[in-house]
Amino acid sequence: MNRKIANDKRFYKKGLYIKIRNLYKEEKYSAVIKEATNFLDMYPNDINVRFMMAKSYRKLNRFTECINNLNYILKLELDLHALTELYYTYYYLNMYEEAIELLPLIYDTKCIKPHSVVISELVMKKQLGMNVKIKEGTRSDYIKAQILNYNEESAFSHIEEHLTENDENTALFNQKIDLKKLFDIIKENINHEKKVNTEEFMELHYFAIPNVGYNNQTISNFLKVVVVPNTNNILTMYPVTEVEIDYINQLNIDFSVIYKKEIEKVKTLSRIDKFNKKYNM
Repeated sequence: MNRKIANDKRFYKKGLYIKIRNLYKEEKYSAVIKEATNFLDMYPNDINVRFMMAKSYRKLNRFTECINNLNYILKLELDLHALTELYYTYYYLNMYEEAIELLPLIYDTKCIKPHSVVISELVMKKQLGMNVKIKEGTRSDYIKAQILNYNEESAFSHIEEHLTENDENTALFNQKIDLKKLFDIIKENINHEKKVNTEEFMELHYFAIPNVGYNNQTISNFLKVVVVPNTNNILTMYPVTEVEIDYINQLNIDFSVIYKKEIEKVKTLSRIDKFNKKYNM
């Protein structure tokens, strides 16, 4: 974060600032809030620390505290990061009127429209009954179309791309897994209490699944699942290797059910074998 610092006395507590920043990078959000509170008691107008605390509140579903801290920043200056984060928070809470009011400020502050803002704007327009048209062809268009009009077949076809290795695809499923069966099981076991909030238009879930595949040629025991918020509509899923333990969903299943059944080859008897079998020879 290289934004303007509203209080230039931060260097007096440089060690604490670095500690907060590192805790935030490690996704230890409760610890961030604790240390940031102490820091802001001394330097209440430090935008960087207050922003990290606001996002930590959001990750922990403490939306009121998140909104209050973001509004505090915006009273100091029209900061794009705080503005966009506040927009995403309103959007995630289905507070569309509040979110829409922020759009002109976001677009005026940034000459290029953020991709996720564009998609969420389309979603709100659909919710408000406005006509929305989507092009086809790119991954971006796939996400837009699925957010607006979910199609399970398209989602599964998209996920099947993680069965084929290529330069762009580093996350691959174990070829012995029945991907459709895994897809159906995950869909039935989406638990919104274990979701990971994001600042965009998606909801993340992580599942512990032994040997589900590979990521960057490393064996993966975890599955990352992306769904449309507050639904079990899966946008994509793929193997990952690192997950914070608090976010892991455990499946109460016999994992053998997700593997493809091997078909036994029936040996064809030759004429001699048939003769020997018939006469017990």
